Amino acid sequence: NSNNDTLTIRGGNNLTSVSRLDYAADTSTAVSKGNLAAARHYLSGAGNVSYGYYGAGFKPGPSPSTTVQRIDFANDTATAAPKGPINQSVSYIGSTGTQSYGYWAGGGVSDVSTISRVDYASDTGTASPKGPLSAARRGQGATGNASYAYFAGGSGGSPWVSSIDRLDYASDTSTASPKGNRSGERFVGQGGTGNQSYGYNAGGGTPMSSIMDRIDYANDTATAAIKGPLSVKRANFAGAGTVDFGYFAGGNGAPSTISTVDRIEYANDSVVAVVKGP
Repeated sequence: NSNNDTLTIRGGNNLTSVSRLDYAADTSTAVSKGNLAAARHYLSGAGNVSYGYYGAGFKPGPSPSTTVQRIDFANDTATAAPKGPINQSVSYIGSTGTQSYGYWAGGGVSDVSTISRVDYASDTGTASPKGPLSAARRGQGATGNASYAYFAGGSGGSPWVSSIDRLDYASDTSTASPKGNRSGERFVGQGGTGNQSYGYNAGGGTPMSSIMDRIDYANDTATAAIKGPLSVKRANFAGAGTVDFGYFAGGNGAPSTISTVDRIEYANDSVVAVVKGP
């Protein structure tokens, strides 16, 4: 959107479905829109005011994918157009970006530190290698603002980690800088979103969590502050938002898969997220 918020999208069971949530009527059930061109799960997304890009993930088989698919928000009933690809076959990947570029970082099945940058103005070319992360990881949450991307938690081998890496968009060939940790170790399937001042990473699996951590971009060496929490424990879900609200949708719940949407209000982020959607 217009404030460079993050979209972190993860799906399951190799689906092609796309759901659109209307922020102005966010208690209504999300509306089905044009499908992805190819079924994926454990993919991740980024975008700007015009397009959403969904990249990597498992394809049927299963095996990791390099494919990037683009949704045109002005024509969102159409099937997503194949773009990209990113420069490495991965899943369990985190992504965020700016109005001009999207960054896909880390991933696995085995952990990698690679960062791929998609140029929205030239989105048919192979994504450029950037970064890398300070260490290999997969399953991390991602958020950011107009200047920096933050990749938090995930698996860096055994055990999973709480560390946060910051990528400077103005110097995106440099290795990402380690910053303040999440409040605890977090593994796969986190959701992330935020605004220009704060980034929120929530949930995750192994064990399933409802914890929400807030990164203060003005003080990003400090440990992330616990906020929220989500209304339920969940992993492998999606995060998106506006300048005022963050939405966390779907995923694996405890004990079953869920379709609910949680909304956090950034101005009042210490209360339990409000159920919206589904």
